[in-house]
Amino acid sequence: MLLAASELFTALGFEMANMQAIAASAGVTKATLYAYFGDKEQLFRAVIDYWLEQLPEPKLPSQPCGALRSCLERAATSLQQLGEHPASYALTHILLRTQRIPHKRWRQRYRPYQNYLEAVLVRAVRCAHPAQAAGQFLLLAVGR
Repeated sequence: MLLAASELFTALGFEMANMQAIAASAGVTKATLYAYFGDKEQLFRAVIDYWLEQLPEPKLPSQPCGALRSCLERAATSLQQLGEHPASYALTHILLRTQRIPHKRWRQRYRPYQNYLEAVLVRAVRCAHPAQAAGQFLLLAVGR
């Protein structure tokens, strides 16, 4: 059911996908979808959660090591690898077709990168706003 919903959310977006079409695509009844998920919003969240769970854990050291450049390159490489993962591809395409803002779990997935970058910036340079700079780096690296 989640994969069928994922395909329709990708093709049509949240707003245009409907429970009847998702049920038909999944080979179940609409009543079954409602029994499992309650409503389309909960189904959408379950799809996002499914893909988030498929993403690999971040591969970053617990503490910054080396020069600023190598730390930033390490973070960028890890983010690039994450972006190339099939689950990241699926999430991106679902979210591109909807007006919905990624929910808290999506942001939590990038929290380790944010924390690592903040620690790097605090240690390596005089940065008045490391959290803001780390967030800007993430946006540049991820492009979302």
